[in-house]
Amino acid sequence: MPTLRRINCLPKDLEEGNWERSALMAGVAALSLPGDWREVRGAWEQLRNGVKYASGHHSLGLLKQAYQSQFQHPLSFVKGTFLQPLTSKFHWLSEIDNTLYETKFGQFVTEKLGIKESGRVEKKIGDKTLVGRAFEGNFFKKLLGNALLRTNVIGLAISTAIEIPAIIKSAMVEGDTADKAHSVTKQVLKSAGMIGLVTGGISLCGAAATLLFPPLGIATALVGMAAGSAVGVMASKELNKLIDNVFG
Repeated sequence: MPTLRRINCLPKDLEEGNWERSALMAGVAALSLPGDWREVRGAWEQLRNGVKYASGHHSLGLLKQAYQSQFQHPLSFVKGTFLQPLTSKFHWLSEIDNTLYETKFGQFVTEKLGIKESGRVEKKIGDKTLVGRAFEGNFFKKLLGNALLRTNVIGLAISTAIEIPAIIKSAMVEGDTADKAHSVTKQVLKSAGMIGLVTGGISLCGAAATLLFPPLGIATALVGMAAGSAVGVMASKELNKLIDNVFG
């Protein structure tokens, strides 16, 4: 469940008394409930219709042909959430609702690694046009291109904001300026690791799942994102231990 994926660190934060971070995390999960439910419903419908299609034609090959798609659309943070109605009044929300692929950083990465689009497809949903992109080249290039399209800038900014209370708290330790700087440095490294590993895990594993198992893209993407989130959290815990050993 996407909602559970968003609050996977909640038990640890509550145990450590990090109430501010817990509240922010729960708030983001609540805002995203409509979109998360839509994803789960879409995955269930895809699985159900896929089973019906396969049983009717007695061929998994036809099932693969029916659902196979190399196109990835940019993932939105605002669309499908309780924030979406606000876009009609605050147009800047839609303007900043971009992915890393659409930023200068994304352009830099794609240019340096030679990641190029092989095609686009447009799908009309209501009054909006959804643009899917496919990438040429080897699996790595396709994986990275899709992952950049799956990493939303607002979501990344909010993930960063969620870590701010922990950083502020680390600056309140007893001791002189050097002790406080030491504590803040440790927490900044831990927070950066958490953001990078979890976000990267979700984006890369979600992209990999859709590329490796295209017949059931929505369902496999959810599984891949959940796995990536879990792996990212575990890797972050190991990184925290390493940071504690290095910094004492």
